[in-house]
Formats: sequence, structure tokens, C-alpha cells
Amino acid sequence: LFDWFYRLFALMSRAEGLLLELESSASKLVELAPTAGESLQGFSAHEVERLSEALAVHVHAALAAAAPAFDAAPEGSSAVGGESVEGALGILAAAAAVARAIAVEPSFGIPEKLQAVAEALHDIIFDLHDPRASSLQGAIVELCESWWLAERPGRDELVPQTISYLLVSALHEAATAADVKRLWALRSALGVLDYADPSVAALKRLLLHCMIKPLVLRCAEGRKLLVYLFGLHPPFIAELHRAIKAQIPVCRKSLRDLYGEIYFRAWRAASGAYLERLEEGCLQDLMFHAVHAASANMATALRQVLAYTHAQKRQRGVDSMLLRLYEPILWRALKVANPHVRRNAATLLIEAFPLQDPTLPLTQLDEALQRQFDALAALLKDDSVPVRVVAVQGVCRILALFWELIPSSTSTPLLLLLTKELAHDAAANSVRVAVFQGLRFLLANNGSAACLATLKGSAASKSPLAPLAPLLHDSSQRVRRAMLDLLIELSKVRGLAWPSLARPEALLTRLPLEPPPLQLRLARLLLPLYLPAGKTAPLQLGRLLKLCAERTACAAALLQHTPKLAAPSAIVKVAKLLLCAMLADGSPEAILLMAEDDEIPEGVPPPPAPLLESLLQCAASLLDAAGGLLASPEHAHEREALLAAFSQQAVGALHQLVAGRPVALRSLVRIAAHLPANHVPLYTDTLRDIASQRDDAPATVLRPLLQCAVSWNLDAAVLAAVVAALAPSAAAAGAGAKRGRKGGGAKASSSGDAAAELSPALALRVL
Repeated sequence: LFDWFYRLFALMSRAEGLLLELESSASKLVELAPTAGESLQGFSAHEVERLSEALAVHVHAALAAAAPAFDAAPEGSSAVGGESVEGALGILAAAAAVARAIAVEPSFGIPEKLQAVAEALHDIIFDLHDPRASSLQGAIVELCESWWLAERPGRDELVPQTISYLLVSALHEAATAADVKRLWALRSALGVLDYADPSVAALKRLLLHCMIKPLVLRCAEGRKLLVYLFGLHPPFIAELHRAIKAQIPVCRKSLRDLYGEIYFRAWRAASGAYLERLEEGCLQDLMFHAVHAASANMATALRQVLAYTHAQKRQRGVDSMLLRLYEPILWRALKVANPHVRRNAATLLIEAFPLQDPTLPLTQLDEALQRQFDALAALLKDDSVPVRVVAVQGVCRILALFWELIPSSTSTPLLLLLTKELAHDAAANSVRVAVFQGLRFLLANNGSAACLATLKGSAASKSPLAPLAPLLHDSSQRVRRAMLDLLIELSKVRGLAWPSLARPEALLTRLPLEPPPLQLRLARLLLPLYLPAGKTAPLQLGRLLKLCAERTACAAALLQHTPKLAAPSAIVKVAKLLLCAMLADGSPEAILLMAEDDEIPEGVPPPPAPLLESLLQCAASLLDAAGGLLASPEHAHEREALLAAFSQQAVGALHQLVAGRPVALRSLVRIAAHLPANHVPLYTDTLRDIASQRDDAPATVLRPLLQCAVSWNLDAAVLAAVVAALAPSAAAAGAGAKRGRKGGGAKASSSGDAAAELSPALALRVL
């Protein structure tokens, strides 16, 4: 008991001494500020009141001494007041810190003097123009924040300038997410202001600027704050909405998505007059302008804002709200004469589908859905091409997302309308492209058995896809590309093979006629039918050999794209099979055995000359496409296997078979360009072969020879010969030019120097 009384007496003595020092000197207040929270522990109510009176005296005196800091100093002049002003500002900052320590302590009451101190400090927040007062501003704002959050009496009087200061800080260029979070923490203080009073106009402008500040929008607390603003004052909602609408055309898509989230969350939190203004004045206004927008970009931007609300249809009340707001707008807009309005209305109908009110009876729900399907069917037959394009894309999207819920009596006529009529729309290829893209989306997002059964059709009728087959030969490259993309998607779906839509023979016909991007798509579809693999390798090899013999151009185009679709080991295997087929005439099974044994039996006759020529051309196309791939270090093993197959003996045997056949010989030279020079000794005197050509030699003759020259490091010698031919005065200097680079590579024989001279006309053609 004695110890307890002793500690109590010591505490009372310390508090009394501290108060006496504070009452007599303001410097003690500055010393107390950093440890105010600890130093004030144990203070009684009477002592807190005495402390508040001392604070009031010091603050009153410091405000008078700091008066020069309330005026901005002229630019270039020194600070006014000197040390006296700085001391007064320090006293005010210390007073704010001590007052804050009292406000955050729940056991302390708030004397009237302390409340007056807080109000006096609050009133000078925006009067402190002197740069030396920046820290004082921060201390006062922290006092007001703590006062409000602690729910101290008179906190309403500390709101206006505090909120304004936090708003200015959050809107500053150097603001951070922490500034936005401070503003969000004090959001309830916004409710004490009278937004109908003209004096709040400046604060309202700051709030409107928050609506367009990217930092506020991207911060989660910032978006919550913006949602909160919609619940401050019903007339203020219209001003917030106008601020957002002004930004929609110029801001990024990511910000439009955030605006959509803000609108929806504000709608969820609203009720009464606020809900009515949000629905009719904001959401329905966006819907109306999204339908009647003059430009496509503006309509798209508005739909991006509405997309967030459309995506929340699973939440209670959203379906009925969308139906209620869209009904006066959409159905009328779908029938107007302006095709742009019809297109915008169709897009919104598709994005908001289905428009329904779950609280209605089932019969009324069915009627509402049927009305929307009838509208979609009418849009598919619209006179405007852009409207039909949107309708096609929308119908396929709806069928993909709601396939299991849509009866077949509704989905099947829509599919038949797409494939039989719109796929053959002669007015615009964009409609035909949209059909293929839509069907591809349908297959990619719905591989159910019901969907496949509908697409395949019954045994008594043709497949709904059958009318699309002639479009493989469409005059528009975009349409053909879209159809091939659909076929590739079909090849990924089990139970539905792409030959049900287009025969392989038709694809082969298109293969040599199409540009490379479409050839690659065709090769992706056809290659599994011709690439020998697994148990069906003899069948596939037989198809490949037959294709090489009968349709050489098709086979060459197919093999040209094989390296992009097959593994290097498979490429080498195909090259070996073609080599065996060129050296020995046999069945596919026998050729497969020869390729596995790496040996060709003696006495086997070679294939007929036309077949040999076709096989050489196909093998050359394959190696031309795969040469760069097989030359990389990571595929060294596959290249070794290729060189082992195309040995010097094999190339020599091929040379004997093609003797006297220029076309076959050129194909063999193309193959030789991918082999080392020691594998083809008969062609190492490339310079003489080039020089022996006519002056008007075609590119098909010169190109294989130049490929060999570059592959065997003879490009320097070729250039030297060209220079010598084009500059006769330099012939003497170029007579001794080297025919190849050091370190390997074939060289022209010295006896062939004279024969390797190029005529000027041939030299230009070589270049």
C-alpha cells in the first residue's frame, strides 16, 4: 500500500511539475510534443483541462507571431520574420501533436479550450502559404483526422479544410496510393457537408476531379470512395455522371472497365431517390447513348462501361433491372431506319442477352426469350451489312453460351440460316467471314454431344455444314482463311472430322494456288493423311508416293510446310523414305523396310523416270524448307542421320539415274546444296557449271547452282568472277582470285579457270 501511494504521489508530482513548466514556457511544449503520448499517461481530468488552457494561451500567442507566414513571400525575396516566425510555427506544430495525443486517448475528456485550439488550428490549414509551414499543415491535418476518427465532440467543425487538404493531396501529381487511402478512411466526414450550399462548390469540384484521376480509379480504396460519392446528395449524382461521361471517349479501356464497376457498385448500394437517379439518370442514360451514338468508337466505349453490369447478371436484381431499363430503348431502336442505330441496338441486345425478369411466371419468361430470338432472326436478314455481321457473331455467341438451355427447335433453324443463306451472302465477304468465325467460336466453346449431333445432322438429311463446302474456292482470301480456321477447329473435336465439310482432294487442289499463310493451314489439315507414322505408315506412305507421282506441285507444297508442323526426326524419316523410293521401285512396305535397314537390295530396278523426277522435286522442296532447321546445333543428331542416308554412293547413284534429264538434274542440285561438298564430288566445280550457262539462263537454272556455291563456301569466288566480267580492266588482278575460302569448302580446278569466266550479261543475271 505504501508503494502504491508512493508511485501515485510521484506521478502527481511529475504531472504538476510538467504543467507548471508548460504554463510558464512555450519551449517546454516543443520538448513535450515528440513524447506526448507517454508523458500524458496518468493525467487526471483536471490536469488535462489545465493543459488545454496552457495550450490555448500558447496557440493564441503563436498565431499572432506566425502572422507573416500566412502571406506568400514575393518570388526571389527572403523569408519574412526569421527565427520568430519559425519558432511560432514550431509551437503550433507541437500544440497540434499534444492535442492529438489527448484526442486519441479514450480515457481523456475533451475540454472546451482544447476544442477551441483544434478549431483554431483547423481554420489556418490553407492560410499557411509559407513553405516553412508545410510540416505544420501535416500536423494539423493529422490532428483533425484523429479527432474525427475518435468521434470527439465538435468534430464536424474540423471537416471542411481537412477534407479539402486530403483531396488536394490525393489529386497532386506526386500523390500515392497512401494519400487515397487516407481520404477513404475519412469518407464519413463528407456526409456532414451541405452540398446544396454554394460555399461547398470548391469542394465539389475537387470531388469531381477525383472521378477522372487515374490514381484514384486504380486504387481499390479510391473506387470505394467514388462509389461512396454517389450516396452523398441526390442532385450531385448528375454532376458525377457528367464528369464520367466527359472522360469515356478519351480514357483507356481499363479505366472504362473501372467506371463500369463504380456504376454497378453504386447501384447495389443505392436505395430510394438515389437508386432512381442512378438507374434513370446514369445507367439508362448510358444505354440510350450507346444505342444512338453517332460514331462506332463512341458506341464501343459506352458498351465497355456497361459490360461490367452485364457481367453481373447472376446477382440478385440485375436481370430485372436490365430488362426494365433496356425495354423502352432496345425494341424501338431495332426497327428504326438508321442502320447505325440498329447495329448498336443489336450489339447491346447480344451483350445483355437474355433480358428477363426471373420473378415473372414461366410463360412470360418464354415469351420474352422468344421475342429476343425473333429479333435475332430478323437481324440476320437485315438490309445493312454491318447489322448482319453483328447478328451472325451474336447468334453464334448466344448459341455457344446457352446451347443446353436453347431448344433444338430454335437453334437448328438459326444454324441452317447461317450455313445456307448468310454463308453465301454475295453482298459482302465480311458476312461470310463472320459465319465461319462464329461457327468456330461455337465449336471452340461447346463440344457437347448435342452440338455435334446438330452439326452432323440426321442420316436422312445432309449435314448443316455441307453447304459451306463450295466456299473453299471463294474469291475472297479472307473467306477461305476463315473456312480453313474452321476446319482446323473441327479437327480438334472428337466425333466430327473435317472431311465431312471439305474433301481432301479439294484441299489438295487449293494447296499450290494459295499464298503461304493459307498453304500452312492446308498443310496442317492434310499432313496427318500423308505423313508416315505408327501402324498406318504403309497406308500414309502409299498416299504420299501416289501424290508425288500424280500431283507433284501439291506434294511439293505440302512438304515445303512440313518442317513447321513436324518434328525434325519425322522430317529426316520422310527424306529417307523418298530417297529409298528414288533408288528402288517397290511397295510402301518394302520401302519402309529399306529405310529402317539403311540398305537398298541389289538387283531392285529404279522407279520409272517420270516418278523419279517427281520424287526428286518433292525431296528438294522438303530439304529447302528444313535445311535451316536441321543445320542448328540442337538437331545435330538428325542432321547426321540425314547425311548418312544421302551418302556419296547414294548421290552418285541418283546422278546416274538422272543423266540427260535437265529438270531432274536441277532438283538433284537443289538437294546437293544441303549436303557437304565431299558427298557430291560430281558437282564441286560449280563455277564452271555457272559459266557454262546461256546469257539468258532462267532463274530456275541458276538458283540451284548458286545455292551450292553459297553452301560450299564458293560465294567469294563467284563474286570475284562477276567483278572480273563486269570490269575487264581488273581481269588481270582478278585472275588469281581464290575460288573458295580457307578452311574447307570445294575449290575449282586450275584447269577450269578459263572455262569459269563469265560474260557480262551472265554476270548481271547471276547478280
